Amino acid sequence: MLSLYNTWVGCFDQLHIPYRFIFVNDGSSDGSLQLLEELADANENINIYSHANQGHGPSIIRGYKAAADAEWILQMDADNPYDTDAFKMMWEQKEQYDFLVGSRYNNSAHFSRRLISLASVITVAILCGKFFKDVNTPYRLMRARDVGRALRLIPENSFAPNIMLTMFYIKHRHKIFTTALRYKANMIVKKSRMNSYFAGGALQSFFQLLQFRFRI
Repeated sequence: MLSLYNTWVGCFDQLHIPYRFIFVNDGSSDGSLQLLEELADANENINIYSHANQGHGPSIIRGYKAAADAEWILQMDADNPYDTDAFKMMWEQKEQYDFLVGSRYNNSAHFSRRLISLASVITVAILCGKFFKDVNTPYRLMRARDVGRALRLIPENSFAPNIMLTMFYIKHRHKIFTTALRYKANMIVKKSRMNSYFAGGALQSFFQLLQFRFRI
């Protein structure tokens, strides 16, 4: 988390961007909350939201709602494996677009997880009529006003709200910009494997996406 904070403070300062960090602690038991609180004590631009474990999806939604008063929202996962080059390009293009994303290469995922990611891409293509390479990327820059509109349609218990957000932007014909992501220099990438939580969530997400399609 300290690495993420320092990396992005340097990027924002270089680009002269005013910023606020929102960290959502999803019931961690490894000392993460204490580290966050120490970081927040030393930096007034940090807000922490903490709750009992609810899962990745509800935590993302809580973070988005906490950022509702911003103009732009940049969302990413806490492990921060990618460099800031994609964001710099996205920021330069933001006035021409509503939804700007960094698209990942899936070589870091186990085959079973890549298969589910492909199924998500195909599902969105069928439901929304548009192929989108990385529907669930955690590296996205969005106009907060549009996120607010989408959240009114997204259930708080959604397993994959980022996929729903992608669907929302596609179906409402927002202007979308994509660029490739690169791992940070010297980043050691571990292959993420399938587990029962992810497998069950993927099935749950499929039915949630079908229901969401009829809301938008």
